Amino acid sequence: DMVREGGSLVEFGAQWIHGQDGNVVYNIARQFGLLPAEESSGSVSESEAIYLWEDGSQVREDLVEQMLMVFGSIEENLEKQSLSSYSNLGQYYTAELQRQLAERNLQDQERSVAGSYLQWYARLQASIDGAPTCWDTAADQNLQYKECEGNQTITLGQGNTYQGLLERMGEEVMDRVQLGERVVKVRHGKQGQAVEVETCGTVYHSEFVIVTVSLGVLKAEAGRMFDPPLPGRKMEVVNRMGFGTIAKVFIEFPVEIAEVLPDIKPAGFNFLRREEGFSPRQNTPSTPWLEGVYGLYPDQADPCLLVAWLSGPAALQVETLPPDQVLSDISGLISAVLSPSLPLLPLPISTRVTSWGGSPLTRGSYSFLSPSTPPSAPSTLAEPLGQVLWAGEATHSTYFSTVHGAVESGWREADRVLTRCKLPTIV
Repeated sequence: DMVREGGSLVEFGAQWIHGQDGNVVYNIARQFGLLPAEESSGSVSESEAIYLWEDGSQVREDLVEQMLMVFGSIEENLEKQSLSSYSNLGQYYTAELQRQLAERNLQDQERSVAGSYLQWYARLQASIDGAPTCWDTAADQNLQYKECEGNQTITLGQGNTYQGLLERMGEEVMDRVQLGERVVKVRHGKQGQAVEVETCGTVYHSEFVIVTVSLGVLKAEAGRMFDPPLPGRKMEVVNRMGFGTIAKVFIEFPVEIAEVLPDIKPAGFNFLRREEGFSPRQNTPSTPWLEGVYGLYPDQADPCLLVAWLSGPAALQVETLPPDQVLSDISGLISAVLSPSLPLLPLPISTRVTSWGGSPLTRGSYSFLSPSTPPSAPSTLAEPLGQVLWAGEATHSTYFSTVHGAVESGWREADRVLTRCKLPTIV
């Protein structure tokens, strides 16, 4: 969609292709010619960001370099430590940071910035994971999730979007796709028995049904959608997996950002708060949404935009606010944090907020593993139930939360149908 009149199409949903090696979405985008000429042109490197305190002063570069080194080591140590003693990811980050501060014998000033950096990093990690905070995420989530090697922040070429990529993938079957019908009931039986799917408009009888609704929709509607009800084992997984909301706040300026900030990098601006320390961060419905903003970042498609990312209750909160209030709130933040050192940047003139949390067709953005999520949850969710099959990012054991995980899961279930029908598989 476009945020402003005359602007370029921007990504309201997934932003990046995460990795190249073994990534089916990367391969498809390359096949369709949708990648930029320079694939690294929009890559995000935290070392290139400008780090600012809440009063607009810049965090000393040597302190930022120290924190980048410390947190790089913390991430590396995830694979080396037993995580059984940590109840969540935030607890691991906090304990490991305190250990490294003591081990490195850092000075008081470096120690004081460490707590602020921890809270910035926690906001960033929660946004990546789709969780309210990283204290709501399983300690070993980053070990269960597997990265495709390569650049983790590849954007599609100018004028191309994920929506366009998916439409290209499906262009040969769109004449057989029925849009505008919401499923209200799935009546199913044993393997080999036909499935009846009731929508608001009609009833379909199918040999197979592949359920691809989001985990958020399953959490809200699975109890009444399936007849007979889903077995307890599958419902337990639905209830215990995490499913969060990510909101993007697109902020329009009356000039192109690069005109007044010619040196701005894709990593943009990161915001640290001096008063924050090592205690778990709160992200509740009563927490002001601006407290969830951890930075502002250039939109690679539209040069007049900066984007803020929010997760959890902060995301749900900003989705419900009138545009004038969002503009007023974010203008106040920009005046306080950016304007002191960047006086040439004018205040914004409009905002646009995504609505994944409030949409009844998604009820959020993507899944994460909570501390109570069983390790086998995605594979359990993917188990067939008679002729009812299951796909979607939450059913992928290693690529959950990603577009390439969602695509792979769809191919997996298509192959399952072909195998049952004794036909050649496609993957």
